[in-house]
Amino acid sequence: MLSCADTILFNDIFEGVLAAMKSKGISTGGEEILRLRIYEKLQTLVSQGALQKKGKEYKVLGKLSSIRDEEEEKGSITPRGFL
Repeated sequence: MLSCADTILFNDIFEGVLAAMKSKGISTGGEEILRLRIYEKLQTLVSQGALQKKGKEYKVLGKLSSIRDEEEEKGSITPRGFL
């Protein structure tokens, strides 16, 4: 989701992840908890230098692809398609 956009709004990210989870029949455990987890993940990506935040908008930086590759190698729990 993030890798196919130059900039993206937080609400668009949230709605995309929520729709993907609902289509797969995955229980989210509450939308507010999911919203907090997504925000936390985005803030981690900002601190790692993969995203730049301006208000509610996130700009994708070049380092995102290397972080995505590292997470796939580790078997991270990041939802598929998120990065």
